[in-house]
Amino acid sequence: MRLNPRAFRSFEEYLLLLAKRLSSKEYKCFFVFIKAPPEWIKEKFENAGAKVFEMDLNKFGFESSIKLFRLIKTEKINIIHTSFMHFFTLYNIIFKLAGASKIIHHQHGAVIKKRDNIFKEILKRIRNVVTTKWIYKILAVSDFIGNQLRKNYNFKPDKIKTIYNGININRFSVEKDESIYKEYKIPDGAKIVIAIAYLTQGKGIDYLLNAVPSVIEETPNTYFFIVGDGPCLTKYKDLVKNLNVEKNVIFTGLRNDVERYLKISDIAVIPSNCGEAFSLVAAESMCSGLPVIASIDGGIPEIVVDGVTGILVHPADPRAISRAIKKLLQNPALSEKLGKAGRERVINYFSLDRMINNIISIYEA
Repeated sequence: MRLNPRAFRSFEEYLLLLAKRLSSKEYKCFFVFIKAPPEWIKEKFENAGAKVFEMDLNKFGFESSIKLFRLIKTEKINIIHTSFMHFFTLYNIIFKLAGASKIIHHQHGAVIKKRDNIFKEILKRIRNVVTTKWIYKILAVSDFIGNQLRKNYNFKPDKIKTIYNGININRFSVEKDESIYKEYKIPDGAKIVIAIAYLTQGKGIDYLLNAVPSVIEETPNTYFFIVGDGPCLTKYKDLVKNLNVEKNVIFTGLRNDVERYLKISDIAVIPSNCGEAFSLVAAESMCSGLPVIASIDGGIPEIVVDGVTGILVHPADPRAISRAIKKLLQNPALSEKLGKAGRERVINYFSLDRMINNIISIYEA
């Protein structure tokens, strides 16, 4: 998979549980990453019965093709499950030549189809036909993604199956962890708004930050935790300084313990504007009993139900975000109602057990 794990979050937890389940059913499990994960994450996978390999799969190449071919052939691997790779990758040919009987592609991100000149379009269509003919199933993490695949690439309906991402319900408790208040010197009675994201432009954190002055004007004891890192971190810190809200905005950096931060929060905000395939952060926040304010973006409305588990707003609209935050801060009963409904929805539809069971049923079909 084209994945370089840097932290242990819900996706890595899914891989770990999948490895454990497969090992318990006497499957041999192999993970191939574009870069070796940190040793402590690698040990978790190996202790679960999986073998971990590092191969540069960013571009199709002779050396990586030979390595993959030998691994599949030597270990007699018959099920290939790719993640974060193009479904039309030329590696599909290697998988088939090496003897894989079932190739499954997991589509985790939005499907963007770029238009080229007629000659290139013809070549791409030939490539797509050749490389996808052996794919058994394409797993979409939301109906939004599944519909994109059908519309843009004309896949037959039975080729695509939606399997929602899942999270470990037990990891996200609704009980508060007061220790973070002391760690960041947050005063008693303060309200916490949290946003967890890889800090790129498409995640829309700047729209949330631009909503901060309006919120703290009415409720000055509100603090905003921005959890994560990324290329826009410096830009966002400068924005906070220019808005003169440094006292109320805390950048935590990349964290492996986001559940601790969710436990002390009152509201979660997901201001994405990038065609989110599925928001694990939305599921994690809802499971923690938080009302979620989120953009009407990509697959997010399949998770957050407007007026039931949170409030949906139009993307790139700081005023709408500000209004929604103030509405929830001023109405604790509504916040509690949305939070309880959100946790129940995650338990029913977005649990890790449900996701793993659905995936293994595809393997065994």
